[in-house]
Amino acid sequence: MSFIIEKFLKEIEKLDRYIAFSFLILIVGGFIIFTSASLGILARSDLKFYNMLQSQLTGIALAVFLVISIAYFVPHSIYYKYAPYIYAATLFFTALVFVPAVNLFHGGAHRWIVVGGVSIQPSEMLKFGIVIITSWMIKKYSKKFSDIKYGLGLFALIIIPAAAIMVKQPDNGTFLIIGGASFLVYFLGGARWRDVSIIIITAIAGVSLLMFTRPYVMERLTTFMNPENDKLGSSYQTIQSLIAVGNGGMVGRGLGQSIQKFNYLPEPAGDSIFAVASEELGLFGSVTIISLFIIIAVRGLIIALQKKETFARSMIIGISAIFFIQMSLNVASMLGLMPLTGVPLPFISQGGTAILASTYLIGVLLQLTKKEI
Repeated sequence: MSFIIEKFLKEIEKLDRYIAFSFLILIVGGFIIFTSASLGILARSDLKFYNMLQSQLTGIALAVFLVISIAYFVPHSIYYKYAPYIYAATLFFTALVFVPAVNLFHGGAHRWIVVGGVSIQPSEMLKFGIVIITSWMIKKYSKKFSDIKYGLGLFALIIIPAAAIMVKQPDNGTFLIIGGASFLVYFLGGARWRDVSIIIITAIAGVSLLMFTRPYVMERLTTFMNPENDKLGSSYQTIQSLIAVGNGGMVGRGLGQSIQKFNYLPEPAGDSIFAVASEELGLFGSVTIISLFIIIAVRGLIIALQKKETFARSMIIGISAIFFIQMSLNVASMLGLMPLTGVPLPFISQGGTAILASTYLIGVLLQLTKKEI
């Protein structure tokens, strides 16, 4: 028993404290914020409130005591060895949202599947899969990137199937996360400027095409540009979020004291949870939440630049980018700085799959960034 405790303490010493403490504050503080944000649901239904609370707490318990431990002790060499299979599996799993026997249609989108009565959002796993395969590509083929078929060609082979599934669901927010993270890994992994230019032009063309073929994309962009035009319709969530943030002032109304979570903000425990946190904790609390994600991202990038092993370095960059991009998309949409994306705030918003997947990513990040003693 003493040997196990000694080994455990030794592993604790190896952890990067900046990343570890930032994660602990987010996961513990996040549950407190989630509980407070859910009080608006308690006012309408006791049963739904307690079910949400139990589900979230179960997800956190599993994440902290099981998932992060598994992720931490899996050598990254395993991911490299099986990278193509892992990516293919996450891609296939995500595509199951289109299978009528298991899919769950909600909010106008096919983003979930139901397994054993439990809803799962498989795109959360695709985030990890795409970071693994892009990192694998960098290690295996970066010296051949001057040949367009090994650089841009392979990157396109990775990103296009994921893009097709995400756009079809539709889940443009998640695609922005995985697309942004994989592009950053590819760019820092030695992409040629020729290929980078082609990717940027293609991305602009793709967004333009979506605007003209998907009315809701144009509607969100129009709402973003002119939020006053439809205060009770498409602009409603943005306006209510800004009211919540404004109500918070510098120090907030106090934990549990948000007004907007009661029948005003859509999804107060989900996508809009940052607005609730801002109202209750004020500018100080909002900046603290954002800073914790920045610490994880910056610390990851610093350690990545010191890594000599290509695959590990690319994995750290990709995982750090996922957290930073997702936080940025959620916060920016709540502050009216960009159109609404429907992206949850990691470790804080409601979602068992999201918490488990995000915690697994943190476990991998802690394993890749640990000190050698």
